[in-house]
Amino acid sequence: MNLINFKEFEERQLVAKTTNEQLSLVKALTTAFSLKGLSVHHETLLPRTKNSSAHYYTKKDELIFVLNFCTKRKSVS
Repeated sequence: MNLINFKEFEERQLVAKTTNEQLSLVKALTTAFSLKGLSVHHETLLPRTKNSSAHYYTKKDELIFVLNFCTKRKSVS
């Protein structure tokens, strides 16, 4: 298995389509791990933000793992 430098992944700010509310910061990892049929994202929640707008699925599920909780992070400009 090749080592992957997590810092090299592009991070983007998610924004709610209807309200323009800033949501979580996301790094997509699916391609790096050559996954098919499964999407993997690393999300960072800044203070007073949420990871998504209210939504639901009829044909797929979501599974969330909280890996670390940190109260300090530099803000993204």
